[in-house]
Amino acid sequence: DDLAELLEKAARAAAEEGGALGVCGGDGTVCLAAAVALRHRLPLAVFPGGPRNHFALDLGCESVEDTSAAVTGGQAATVDLARRTDLADGTASPFLNTFSIGSYPDLVRVRERWSRRVGSWPAGVLAAVHVLRTCEPVDIEVNGRRRSVWLLFAGNCRYSSWGPAPV
Repeated sequence: DDLAELLEKAARAAAEEGGALGVCGGDGTVCLAAAVALRHRLPLAVFPGGPRNHFALDLGCESVEDTSAAVTGGQAATVDLARRTDLADGTASPFLNTFSIGSYPDLVRVRERWSRRVGSWPAGVLAAVHVLRTCEPVDIEVNGRRRSVWLLFAGNCRYSSWGPAPV
């Protein structure tokens, strides 16, 4: 089954029973689930299950047990859901925590592909070298003004990370 369809089905059931929508996955899966939960006016329980889990970690949910304890204890957090619009087709996509365009998503794709062979940190360094040599700027519009940028990294809510780069 398609993940979006499964989330819609689960959200309808949760709304009928007065519950919440739960999701286990990484930031992309959580973002999709957040849009569904918002549409159905449901709370969202985020169980970390992806490669980085930035959003879950920023909420203090470092494990499935952490999220389970928060749910059973009635603990919740309010977060902002932001929206970005694709200039090419006008579609709006929600995002939680962060989104990026330009060289950074390329770097992540290359790092994830290479990390299976050489490990995460070496793959990150090699991916950075590769992407910086081959990337091109992208055209964006910010507050009605068009710009050509190499990278746009937008944060929404609190964001923290590990490693030498400031966030």
